[in-house]
Amino acid sequence: LVLAKLNRHPRGIVPVEDTVLTAFSDVQGPALYWMVCAWNQAFGGDILEYGTWPDQGLGYFTVREIEKTLEKAYPGGGWEAAFHAGAAAMCRHILGREYVRDNGTVARVEQMLMDANWGDSTPSVYSFCRRSEFASILLPSHGRGFRAGERGMAEWKKNPGDRIGTG
Repeated sequence: LVLAKLNRHPRGIVPVEDTVLTAFSDVQGPALYWMVCAWNQAFGGDILEYGTWPDQGLGYFTVREIEKTLEKAYPGGGWEAAFHAGAAAMCRHILGREYVRDNGTVARVEQMLMDANWGDSTPSVYSFCRRSEFASILLPSHGRGFRAGERGMAEWKKNPGDRIGTG
């Protein structure tokens, strides 16, 4: 079942039917996990590429096993300085490039979200997104889980600055 879902496209190549590219970064302390996706008009999508920043050079690992940390890659200023330097480099890698479609045309990521929920990282993520050279397409993100029986999202109180869509 999983193999049937593979898009069989080379890494980073956009299927011609996909029209919108998005990206997400999950802040996990020692490293940043990231993914670029392409979406089509039929509400389908493809994962174009993914990784960690800094790159771990491994196919599988857990967050506890990370040896190439942000603070080792960008030493001298503590976690926040390392996060800003690493996030900037990661965003240039993802947002500062063109992705090639399989018909030769090019596409760029139109929107990227960055997790702002990890530990005490919220102010750092907000600051980075605001000051980034990609601020026009980079937004902080807050995921939230909820259980059956809790109020549906449509019933949540809207706070200043929230952007809430239908459903």
